[in-house]
Amino acid sequence: MAYTAELRVRPVPRPGRGVVTAAAQPPRAVPTLTERVARCQSVEPLDDGLSTAAHGDVTDVAQTLCGPLVEVVVGTRAPSQVARWVTPHVLAVLRQRARLTPEPPAGTYGVPVVRRIVTCRLGAAVEVAAAVDDSHRTRAVAMRLEPHRGVWRVTALELA
Repeated sequence: MAYTAELRVRPVPRPGRGVVTAAAQPPRAVPTLTERVARCQSVEPLDDGLSTAAHGDVTDVAQTLCGPLVEVVVGTRAPSQVARWVTPHVLAVLRQRARLTPEPPAGTYGVPVVRRIVTCRLGAAVEVAAAVDDSHRTRAVAMRLEPHRGVWRVTALELA
């Protein structure tokens, strides 16, 4: 769940009445890298209630998104063109990175090609690692996709 800076309103108890509080639950332990790798390599099917027909095949979606995301980073595509498939936080990061990138001369970059892609389902979310060739260099793309209103959205993105 992403952090938002919205104000939250909570009711204040009236004087003289007891306050009922929920029992505090202990924090969940963060899984180690070995546990995460073991979870990704497990052959047990995940029954998370999501059908691939409703949300599309996540590998195809990830492969389709990698090219435009790299184009935004190299400056050949406007960040607003990928706004539908990314969260507001990721879009803000892409806009900031696009502002720092000088506009390349016309025709210097070709269409990015996804050379390799690996997906790993973690509950309802999917983590993706890809190698994308943008005709000048091969870039590593790591992103987290989560279902949102019937489509997959990028909630975390790292480009190298």
